[in-house]
Amino acid sequence: MKKKVILIALVAVLSLASTACGVSTVTQETTLAETTSVETTAEPTTEEPTTEEPTTEEPTTEKPTEPPTEEPTEPSYYTTGQTYEDGSLDITFKSVEDYTNYEDYEAPASGNKVIRAFFEIKNNGNSSYGVGSWSFSCYADDNVAEDWYCLSDDAQELTAYEDLSKGRTVKGYIYYEVPKNAKSIEIEYEPTDAWLDETDSIVFKVK
Repeated sequence: MKKKVILIALVAVLSLASTACGVSTVTQETTLAETTSVETTAEPTTEEPTTEEPTTEEPTTEKPTEPPTEEPTEPSYYTTGQTYEDGSLDITFKSVEDYTNYEDYEAPASGNKVIRAFFEIKNNGNSSYGVGSWSFSCYADDNVAEDWYCLSDDAQELTAYEDLSKGRTVKGYIYYEVPKNAKSIEIEYEPTDAWLDETDSIVFKVK
């Protein structure tokens, strides 16, 4: 009878122990799960978003393109026998030659000679034009050549100034004193009246 009571008591003790172990295991597992849950919870970041400061560089400004410079108009060259025509005036370079039929007192300076060029000018316009030898200049090697005035009877000089009417013609020689060794001799026409563009020039080539 006594052994039976002890056996029952032992079974009861084992049962309580088993129950206690089960509770303990569940409690430990629950605690572990809660710990894992806490550890894996991501904390919100407290970093402020980065903001880029606006650039303070000033915009580059290109300089305005300068207009192209206008180059001067090249002169028009004419040789003996050729005629310049602009619709109003015809200027014909008839001939050019060395002139030696002068008296000793008229002789040019030492090292110089006298040339004479024959021009014919006709007015084809609708109004009068001022023309004459005063409208011409001579250049020897780009230096101004002096006018030379012939006193001989055969001078046939071009009128210094003529108010040339419509359809009229004037002609004659122009005399210049130039160096004998000049490499370039040119006679340039500059109108007395402002009918020619200032950028243009009419050049008659002697040599």
